[in-house]
Amino acid sequence: MNIRHLLHNQKSVVVRVSLLYLFPLVGFGLLGVQPWVNVSTLTRDATAVAGGKFYHGLISNLGVLLWCATTSVSLFSAWLLKARGEQKTAVFAFYAGLLSLFILLDDLFMLHEEAFPNYIGIPESVATALYPCLILAFLFTFRKRLLASCFLVLVSSLGFLGLSMLVDVVAPNQTSELEYLLEDGFKFMGIVGWFLYFVHTSTVLVNQRIQEQAGLGSSKPVASGSPTPEVFTPNAPLALGIQK
Repeated sequence: MNIRHLLHNQKSVVVRVSLLYLFPLVGFGLLGVQPWVNVSTLTRDATAVAGGKFYHGLISNLGVLLWCATTSVSLFSAWLLKARGEQKTAVFAFYAGLLSLFILLDDLFMLHEEAFPNYIGIPESVATALYPCLILAFLFTFRKRLLASCFLVLVSSLGFLGLSMLVDVVAPNQTSELEYLLEDGFKFMGIVGWFLYFVHTSTVLVNQRIQEQAGLGSSKPVASGSPTPEVFTPNAPLALGIQK
């Protein structure tokens, strides 16, 4: 085995990776010299900082993981679809990932509950109203594509998220465990539905495009980016988008 040849082949990769490592190194350097917050408070796990138990925030953390999974799958699918010439379909997946990312950051860092009202000056009610507006804009923009999909899963997800917001409005200062159970339970069910819908839809979109380019799809030509029953099939297995 020629070690010099192997290292030469890795030269460009090493340069790119070194540049990527540069950003977190600079970030940690700035983190170490900033005078406002202890470094350990920013680097350690939130449960450890607060002195909590490992199961504290269990359902909330699981919800964040599902938001993250949805974001990753949607954005990666958008990249794949764009690379394969499906520009319009890629835009749909990209904005689905972007919307999921925005909700993920809000849920992870409690933006509308803590950061916006206390540090930026945006009232919590205004910040909370932003999310339904963004979701409605997404639904309206891609309404034809959504209606050609297994949209009832998405409708059920939005229904659960709406119920969670309703509980929060009716009982903003939770005084019982039942109120927490209803608000956070409905929210988690909504996140699960959101995850299932977008992961399934992204998987079917990518699979369909791969089959078309491999000559395994329909014999009819399909216009680039146009929603079709073959791409969005409500009867496809939902959990992983695996076609029989």
